[in-house]
Amino acid sequence: MIQVSKKLLPLLLIAVTTQINAATLRENMSILSSSLSTVMNSNDVGKIHHELLQMRTAAEDAKKNTPPSLIGQSPNSVQFKDFRSGLDLLVTQIDKADVFAKKNQLERARSEAAKLGDIAQKYHRLYKR
Repeated sequence: MIQVSKKLLPLLLIAVTTQINAATLRENMSILSSSLSTVMNSNDVGKIHHELLQMRTAAEDAKKNTPPSLIGQSPNSVQFKDFRSGLDLLVTQIDKADVFAKKNQLERARSEAAKLGDIAQKYHRLYKR
């Protein structure tokens, strides 16, 4: 039987939990896509706000992943930094859309959310295989 010190056990549990809870890049991108579709087609303010929050969480989580086109590159490389900046742009745009959703300005919220597709297209061209 392997003995683990009482100090090390919480760290191991956190590491295992993080690995279990972390979504893959593909899963995060799927969440972004399906939530954007819901935002663009819903008239329910609460649902739109919820989906935007889901999108924000997925974009933040995606920063922890490496796209296949960047495997083997340094996390400090120009390409890696650009990949993460694309996700930062998504988060900023999601937040802009959410400001209008919270104000019940659905058309403005959708208009801002529509810009997410343009950002995604640009970065998919660069980093999706």
